Amino acid sequence: MRRALVLLFVTVFLASVVAWHWWLPAAGSSVSVRSVAVSRGDIETTLALTGSVVNDYTVQLTALLDGEITSIEAREGDTVDKSAVLATLDDEPARALLDKAEAERALRQHELDLANRRHARVLQMSRAGDESAQALENSLLEKQRAEAALQLAEADQVLAALRLKNASVRAPFAGIVTLQATETGQWVEAGTRLFTLVAEDGRVVEAEADAGDFSRLAVEQLVSLSLAESPQERWPSQIVRIADSVTTGQGVAGNTFTVRIALGEQAPQLLLGQQLDVDVSTAGRVGVLRVPLEAVQESADGNTHVWIEEQGLARERAVTLGLRTINHAEVTDGLAAGDKVLIGDAGTLSEGVSVVVQSSDMQRQP
Repeated sequence: MRRALVLLFVTVFLASVVAWHWWLPAAGSSVSVRSVAVSRGDIETTLALTGSVVNDYTVQLTALLDGEITSIEAREGDTVDKSAVLATLDDEPARALLDKAEAERALRQHELDLANRRHARVLQMSRAGDESAQALENSLLEKQRAEAALQLAEADQVLAALRLKNASVRAPFAGIVTLQATETGQWVEAGTRLFTLVAEDGRVVEAEADAGDFSRLAVEQLVSLSLAESPQERWPSQIVRIADSVTTGQGVAGNTFTVRIALGEQAPQLLLGQQLDVDVSTAGRVGVLRVPLEAVQESADGNTHVWIEEQGLARERAVTLGLRTINHAEVTDGLAAGDKVLIGDAGTLSEGVSVVVQSSDMQRQP
Protein backbone atom coordinates (compact mmCIF):
# COMPACT_ATOMS: atom_id res chain seq x y z
CA MET A 1 0.00 0.00 0.00
CA ARG A 2 2.73 2.42 0.92
CA ARG A 3 4.60 1.53 -2.24
CA ALA A 4 1.48 2.27 -4.29
CA LEU A 5 1.14 5.69 -2.66
CA VAL A 6 4.76 6.51 -3.44
CA LEU A 7 4.28 5.54 -7.10
CA LEU A 8 1.11 7.62 -7.28
CA PHE A 9 2.93 10.64 -5.82
CA VAL A 10 5.78 10.30 -8.31
CA THR A 11 3.34 10.00 -11.22
CA VAL A 12 1.43 13.10 -10.16
CA PHE A 13 4.68 15.03 -9.71
CA LEU A 14 5.98 14.11 -13.17
CA ALA A 15 2.66 15.00 -14.75
CA SER A 16 2.76 18.36 -12.99
CA VAL A 17 6.26 19.04 -14.27
CA VAL A 18 5.25 18.18 -17.84
CA ALA A 19 2.12 20.32 -17.59
CA TRP A 20 4.14 23.21 -16.18
CA HIS A 21 6.60 23.04 -19.09
CA TRP A 22 3.76 23.00 -21.58
CA TRP A 23 1.89 25.82 -19.87
CA LEU A 24 4.93 28.06 -19.27
CA PRO A 25 5.63 29.00 -22.91
CA ALA A 26 1.94 29.54 -23.56
CA ALA A 27 1.66 31.81 -20.57
CA GLY A 28 4.73 33.83 -21.62
CA SER A 29 4.13 33.95 -25.41
CA SER A 30 3.13 37.61 -25.57
CA VAL A 31 3.92 39.31 -28.88
CA SER A 32 5.94 42.53 -28.86
CA VAL A 33 4.25 45.17 -31.03
CA ARG A 34 4.17 48.88 -31.71
CA SER A 35 1.05 51.00 -31.71
CA VAL A 36 0.32 53.98 -33.91
CA ALA A 37 -2.45 56.48 -33.26
CA VAL A 38 -4.88 57.09 -36.10
CA SER A 39 -4.76 60.78 -37.04
CA ARG A 40 -5.99 63.18 -39.66
CA GLY A 41 -3.73 64.48 -42.39
CA ASP A 42 -3.22 64.87 -46.12
CA ILE A 43 -2.67 61.91 -48.42
CA GLU A 44 -1.57 61.84 -52.04
CA THR A 45 -1.12 59.10 -54.60
CA THR A 46 1.64 59.38 -57.17
CA LEU A 47 2.81 57.62 -60.30
CA ALA A 48 6.56 56.99 -60.21
CA LEU A 49 8.40 57.36 -63.52
CA THR A 50 12.01 57.69 -64.63
CA GLY A 51 12.91 60.52 -66.99
CA SER A 52 15.93 62.04 -68.66
CA VAL A 53 16.85 65.52 -69.85
CA VAL A 54 16.38 65.93 -73.61
CA ASN A 55 16.19 68.70 -76.21
CA ASP A 56 14.49 68.33 -79.58
CA TYR A 57 16.29 71.40 -80.93
CA THR A 58 19.21 69.40 -82.34
CA VAL A 59 21.04 69.81 -85.65
CA GLN A 60 23.58 67.75 -87.56
CA LEU A 61 26.23 70.12 -88.94
CA THR A 62 27.75 68.89 -92.20
CA ALA A 63 30.50 70.04 -94.54
CA LEU A 64 29.11 72.35 -97.23
CA LEU A 65 32.02 71.88 -99.63
CA ASP A 66 34.78 69.40 -100.36
CA GLY A 67 38.09 69.98 -98.65
CA GLU A 68 40.58 69.22 -95.92
CA ILE A 69 39.80 70.02 -92.27
CA THR A 70 42.44 72.57 -91.25
CA SER A 71 41.30 73.17 -87.66
CA ILE A 72 38.87 71.92 -85.02
CA GLU A 73 37.72 74.70 -82.68
CA ALA A 74 35.15 72.79 -80.57
CA ARG A 75 35.21 69.37 -78.96
CA GLU A 76 32.49 67.03 -77.74
CA GLY A 77 30.95 68.44 -74.56
CA ASP A 78 31.92 72.06 -75.27
CA THR A 79 29.37 74.84 -74.83
CA VAL A 80 29.48 77.28 -77.75
CA ASP A 81 27.88 80.63 -78.59
CA LYS A 82 25.78 81.38 -81.63
CA SER A 83 27.95 81.85 -84.78
CA ALA A 84 31.03 80.42 -83.04
CA VAL A 85 33.44 78.70 -85.46
CA LEU A 86 33.49 74.95 -84.78
CA ALA A 87 35.85 73.93 -87.59
CA THR A 88 37.48 75.31 -90.72
CA LEU A 89 38.20 73.71 -94.07
CA ASP A 90 41.00 74.62 -96.47
CA ASP A 91 39.76 77.91 -97.95
CA GLU A 92 42.52 78.63 -100.51
CA PRO A 93 40.49 77.34 -103.49
CA ALA A 94 37.48 79.37 -102.33
CA ARG A 95 39.58 82.53 -101.95
CA ALA A 96 41.02 82.05 -105.42
CA LEU A 97 37.54 81.66 -106.90
CA LEU A 98 36.40 84.81 -105.08
CA ASP A 99 39.38 86.79 -106.38
CA LYS A 100 38.59 85.62 -109.90
CA ALA A 101 34.91 86.50 -109.50
CA GLU A 102 35.73 89.98 -108.20
CA ALA A 103 38.09 90.59 -111.15
CA GLU A 104 35.46 89.35 -113.58
CA ARG A 105 32.87 91.67 -112.06
CA ALA A 106 35.25 94.65 -112.32
CA LEU A 107 35.87 93.84 -115.98
CA ARG A 108 32.16 93.56 -116.76
CA GLN A 109 31.50 96.82 -114.94
CA HIS A 110 34.15 98.54 -117.09
CA GLU A 111 32.61 97.10 -120.28
CA LEU A 112 29.18 98.33 -119.22
CA ASP A 113 30.56 101.81 -118.56
CA LEU A 114 32.02 101.87 -122.08
CA ALA A 115 28.79 100.59 -123.61
CA ASN A 116 26.79 103.26 -121.78
CA ARG A 117 29.05 106.08 -123.06
CA ARG A 118 29.00 104.71 -126.61
CA HIS A 119 25.23 104.41 -126.61
CA ALA A 120 24.89 107.96 -125.26
CA ARG A 121 27.06 109.36 -128.15
CA VAL A 122 25.19 107.42 -130.83
CA LEU A 123 21.86 108.53 -129.38
CA GLN A 124 22.97 112.19 -129.45
CA MET A 125 24.27 111.91 -133.01
CA SER A 126 21.11 110.11 -134.12
CA ARG A 127 18.96 112.96 -132.87
CA ALA A 128 21.14 115.39 -134.85
CA GLY A 129 20.76 113.25 -137.99
CA ASP A 130 24.42 112.25 -138.06
CA GLU A 131 23.93 108.56 -137.19
CA SER A 132 21.69 105.86 -138.64
CA ALA A 133 18.88 104.05 -136.81
CA GLN A 134 20.80 100.78 -137.23
CA ALA A 135 23.81 102.18 -135.39
CA LEU A 136 21.56 103.34 -132.56
CA GLU A 137 19.99 99.87 -132.29
CA ASN A 138 23.42 98.19 -132.27
CA SER A 139 24.67 100.42 -129.46
CA LEU A 140 21.57 99.64 -127.41
CA LEU A 141 22.05 95.90 -127.87
CA GLU A 142 25.71 96.24 -126.87
CA LYS A 143 24.66 98.07 -123.70
CA GLN A 144 22.08 95.37 -122.81
CA ARG A 145 24.63 92.60 -123.33
CA ALA A 146 27.06 94.41 -121.03
CA GLU A 147 24.38 94.78 -118.36
CA ALA A 148 23.57 91.04 -118.53
CA ALA A 149 27.26 90.14 -118.36
CA LEU A 150 27.64 92.32 -115.25
CA GLN A 151 24.67 90.61 -113.58
CA LEU A 152 26.22 87.18 -114.22
CA ALA A 153 29.55 88.37 -112.84
CA GLU A 154 27.86 89.73 -109.71
CA ALA A 155 26.05 86.39 -109.19
CA ASP A 156 29.35 84.51 -109.57
CA GLN A 157 30.91 86.82 -106.99
CA VAL A 158 28.09 86.11 -104.51
CA LEU A 159 28.51 82.36 -105.00
CA ALA A 160 32.27 82.60 -104.56
CA ALA A 161 31.83 84.61 -101.35
CA LEU A 162 29.33 82.04 -100.07
CA ARG A 163 31.77 79.23 -100.87
CA LEU A 164 34.44 81.00 -98.85
CA LYS A 165 31.98 81.51 -95.98
CA ASN A 166 31.11 77.80 -96.03
CA ALA A 167 34.73 76.94 -95.40
CA SER A 168 34.03 77.86 -91.76
CA VAL A 169 31.54 75.62 -89.91
CA ARG A 170 29.62 77.82 -87.45
CA ALA A 171 27.08 77.16 -84.72
CA PRO A 172 23.59 78.28 -85.84
CA PHE A 173 22.61 78.81 -82.20
CA ALA A 174 24.08 78.63 -78.71
CA GLY A 175 24.32 75.06 -77.54
CA ILE A 176 26.39 72.04 -76.58
CA VAL A 177 28.46 69.94 -78.97
CA THR A 178 27.35 66.36 -78.33
CA LEU A 179 29.26 64.76 -81.21
CA GLN A 180 32.53 65.59 -82.98
CA ALA A 181 32.95 63.29 -85.97
CA THR A 182 36.11 64.64 -87.68
CA GLU A 183 39.70 65.61 -86.92
CA THR A 184 42.25 68.03 -88.34
CA GLY A 185 43.79 66.80 -91.59
CA GLN A 186 40.81 64.71 -92.63
CA TRP A 187 39.51 65.14 -96.17
CA VAL A 188 35.72 65.43 -96.31
CA GLU A 189 33.14 65.74 -99.03
CA ALA A 190 30.17 68.09 -98.98
CA GLY A 191 27.44 66.48 -96.84
CA THR A 192 29.81 64.70 -94.45
CA ARG A 193 28.57 64.98 -90.85
CA LEU A 194 30.99 66.96 -88.70
CA PHE A 195 29.17 67.85 -85.46
CA THR A 196 25.91 67.36 -83.57
CA LEU A 197 24.77 70.49 -81.75
CA VAL A 198 22.00 70.63 -79.12
CA ALA A 199 20.48 73.99 -78.18
CA GLU A 200 20.95 75.42 -74.70
CA ASP A 201 17.29 76.47 -74.55
CA GLY A 202 14.30 74.18 -74.88
CA ARG A 203 15.36 71.41 -72.50
CA VAL A 204 12.65 69.25 -70.98
CA VAL A 205 12.36 65.99 -69.06
CA GLU A 206 11.11 63.06 -71.11
CA ALA A 207 9.64 59.97 -69.44
CA GLU A 208 7.91 56.82 -70.66
CA ALA A 209 4.66 55.82 -68.93
CA ASP A 210 2.74 52.55 -69.19
CA ALA A 211 -0.13 52.76 -71.65
CA GLY A 212 -2.50 51.62 -68.89
CA ASP A 213 -1.81 54.85 -66.99
CA PHE A 214 -2.84 57.16 -69.85
CA SER A 215 -6.12 58.18 -68.18
CA ARG A 216 -4.26 59.17 -64.98
CA LEU A 217 -2.13 61.85 -66.65
CA ALA A 218 -2.97 65.26 -68.11
CA VAL A 219 -1.22 68.40 -69.32
CA GLU A 220 -0.45 70.85 -66.43
CA GLN A 221 -0.62 68.01 -63.90
CA LEU A 222 1.70 68.63 -60.96
CA VAL A 223 4.97 66.71 -60.83
CA SER A 224 7.76 66.37 -58.29
CA LEU A 225 11.29 65.95 -59.70
CA SER A 226 14.52 64.82 -58.08
CA LEU A 227 17.95 63.66 -59.17
CA ALA A 228 18.40 59.92 -59.06
CA GLU A 229 21.54 60.37 -56.93
CA SER A 230 19.87 62.73 -54.40
CA PRO A 231 16.16 61.82 -54.15
CA GLN A 232 15.70 63.87 -50.98
CA GLU A 233 16.20 67.14 -52.90
CA ARG A 234 12.93 67.63 -54.79
CA TRP A 235 11.44 70.53 -56.76
CA PRO A 236 8.01 71.09 -58.37
CA SER A 237 7.12 71.13 -62.05
CA GLN A 238 4.27 70.10 -64.34
CA ILE A 239 3.49 68.07 -67.46
CA VAL A 240 3.70 70.15 -70.64
CA ARG A 241 2.92 67.56 -73.32
CA ILE A 242 1.58 64.03 -73.63
CA ALA A 243 2.13 62.01 -76.79
CA ASP A 244 -1.04 61.07 -78.67
CA SER A 245 0.35 57.72 -79.79
CA VAL A 246 1.60 54.55 -78.11
CA THR A 247 4.95 52.89 -78.66
CA THR A 248 4.62 49.13 -78.93
CA GLY A 249 7.01 47.32 -76.61
CA GLN A 250 9.33 44.55 -77.66
CA GLY A 251 9.60 41.27 -75.74
CA VAL A 252 8.64 41.69 -72.10
CA ALA A 253 8.36 45.48 -72.44
CA GLY A 254 4.78 46.73 -72.49
CA ASN A 255 3.20 49.49 -74.55
CA THR A 256 4.21 52.98 -73.44
CA PHE A 257 3.59 56.62 -74.27
CA THR A 258 5.88 59.64 -73.92
CA VAL A 259 5.37 62.38 -71.32
CA ARG A 260 7.20 65.73 -71.50
CA ILE A 261 7.76 67.65 -68.24
CA ALA A 262 9.12 71.17 -67.77
CA LEU A 263 12.39 71.45 -65.86
CA GLY A 264 10.76 73.79 -63.34
CA GLU A 265 11.93 77.16 -62.04
CA GLN A 266 13.73 75.60 -59.07
CA ALA A 267 15.64 73.02 -61.11
CA PRO A 268 19.40 72.80 -60.50
CA GLN A 269 21.95 72.77 -63.33
CA LEU A 270 21.11 69.68 -65.38
CA LEU A 271 23.05 67.93 -68.13
CA LEU A 272 21.63 66.46 -71.30
CA GLY A 273 20.83 62.80 -70.74
CA GLN A 274 20.86 63.14 -66.94
CA GLN A 275 18.33 60.83 -65.26
CA LEU A 276 15.61 62.10 -62.92
CA ASP A 277 13.01 60.51 -60.67
CA VAL A 278 9.53 61.73 -61.63
CA ASP A 279 6.57 61.49 -59.23
CA VAL A 280 3.30 62.54 -60.84
CA SER A 281 0.51 63.51 -58.44
CA THR A 282 -2.55 61.51 -59.55
CA ALA A 283 -4.99 61.99 -56.62
CA GLY A 284 -5.10 63.62 -53.19
CA ARG A 285 -7.20 64.05 -50.06
CA VAL A 286 -6.91 66.74 -47.39
CA GLY A 287 -7.56 66.17 -43.67
CA VAL A 288 -8.54 62.49 -43.88
CA LEU A 289 -8.05 59.65 -41.39
CA ARG A 290 -4.98 57.64 -42.27
CA VAL A 291 -2.93 54.76 -40.95
CA PRO A 292 0.47 53.33 -41.91
CA LEU A 293 0.04 50.85 -44.72
CA GLU A 294 2.13 48.32 -42.79
CA ALA A 295 -0.67 48.17 -40.18
CA VAL A 296 -3.23 47.05 -42.76
CA GLN A 297 -3.72 43.40 -43.68
CA GLU A 298 -5.80 41.99 -46.50
CA SER A 299 -7.57 38.65 -46.38
CA ALA A 300 -8.01 36.21 -49.21
CA ASP A 301 -11.51 37.54 -49.95
CA GLY A 302 -10.16 41.06 -50.46
CA ASN A 303 -11.41 42.51 -47.16
CA THR A 304 -9.02 44.63 -45.14
CA HIS A 305 -8.51 44.82 -41.37
CA VAL A 306 -6.18 46.16 -38.72
CA TRP A 307 -5.27 44.93 -35.24
CA ILE A 308 -6.08 46.87 -32.11
CA GLU A 309 -5.28 46.15 -28.46
CA GLU A 310 -8.02 45.40 -25.91
CA GLN A 311 -7.01 44.47 -22.33
CA GLY A 312 -3.64 43.21 -23.48
CA LEU A 313 -5.01 41.11 -26.33
CA ALA A 314 -4.97 41.60 -30.10
CA ARG A 315 -8.37 42.10 -31.67
CA GLU A 316 -9.19 42.24 -35.38
CA ARG A 317 -10.99 45.36 -36.65
CA ALA A 318 -12.45 45.46 -40.17
CA VAL A 319 -11.72 48.71 -42.01
CA THR A 320 -12.65 50.27 -45.35
CA LEU A 321 -9.83 52.02 -47.20
CA GLY A 322 -9.74 54.86 -49.72
CA LEU A 323 -6.57 56.18 -51.32
CA ARG A 324 -3.37 54.26 -50.74
CA THR A 325 0.21 55.46 -51.07
CA ILE A 326 3.49 53.64 -50.59
CA ASN A 327 3.42 54.43 -46.86
CA HIS A 328 -0.17 55.22 -45.85
CA ALA A 329 -3.81 54.37 -46.47
CA GLU A 330 -6.91 56.50 -46.10
CA VAL A 331 -9.49 54.99 -43.70
CA THR A 332 -13.09 55.73 -44.67
CA ASP A 333 -14.77 53.39 -42.14
CA GLY A 334 -13.89 51.29 -39.08
CA LEU A 335 -11.62 53.65 -37.14
CA ALA A 336 -11.76 57.03 -35.47
CA ALA A 337 -9.14 59.65 -34.73
CA GLY A 338 -7.14 58.61 -31.67
CA ASP A 339 -7.64 54.86 -32.13
CA LYS A 340 -4.41 52.93 -31.92
CA VAL A 341 -3.53 50.22 -34.40
CA LEU A 342 -0.89 47.59 -33.82
CA ILE A 343 2.15 46.92 -35.97
CA GLY A 344 4.07 43.69 -35.53
CA ASP A 345 6.19 41.26 -37.46
CA ALA A 346 4.43 39.41 -40.28
CA GLY A 347 2.29 36.51 -39.04
CA THR A 348 2.74 37.25 -35.32
CA LEU A 349 -0.67 38.78 -34.73
CA SER A 350 -3.83 36.71 -34.45
CA GLU A 351 -7.17 37.02 -32.70
CA GLY A 352 -6.76 36.93 -28.92
CA VAL A 353 -2.99 36.68 -28.80
CA SER A 354 -1.35 38.44 -25.88
CA VAL A 355 0.50 41.59 -26.92
CA VAL A 356 3.00 43.87 -25.27
CA VAL A 357 3.05 47.39 -26.69
CA GLN A 358 6.65 48.60 -26.78
CA SER A 359 6.07 52.16 -27.93
CA SER A 360 3.50 54.55 -29.30
CA ASP A 361 4.80 56.11 -32.50
CA MET A 362 3.49 59.29 -34.09
CA GLN A 363 2.20 58.80 -37.60
CA ARG A 364 4.79 59.84 -40.15
CA GLN A 365 4.05 62.18 -43.01
CA PRO A 366 3.77 60.59 -46.48
